[in-house]
Amino acid sequence: MSDRNWFEFFQLPCSLDLSLQDLEKQYFQMQKKAHPDQYQGSLQKGAQELSQIVNKGYQILKDPLKRIEHVLELRGWWPLEQDPELLPQVFLWHQQGLSLKEKEQLIDKAQELVRQGLQNGLKDQAAKGYFRLLYLQRVPS
Repeated sequence: MSDRNWFEFFQLPCSLDLSLQDLEKQYFQMQKKAHPDQYQGSLQKGAQELSQIVNKGYQILKDPLKRIEHVLELRGWWPLEQDPELLPQVFLWHQQGLSLKEKEQLIDKAQELVRQGLQNGLKDQAAKGYFRLLYLQRVPS
């Protein structure tokens, strides 16, 4: 994963409920300063590298699942161990399908599991929510 705290890098609060508007504002400001076309010679190469770093951090924080992974990593909880009891449930979701409403409700519950796990220092609970989110993304609705 990463040894960088992307929330600090973008000067944003470490939160699962990050304001995407604030993230984009910081991203565009940083990209404007780091754009390689504004520099010559060796400075241009450094600006290009910085621009790539900014892009990487932005991609991590804008994606809710990657953002959760990053928060878990910052806590020292990454990598996670998967709950073996979840796999039969995932199989049923794929086999039976889920309505959009059912899927949204399950996603909300999984996000809440992650939040509560993080708030209460419960790694297993956060892991359970994370893996539910991971698999729910792949279930057709």
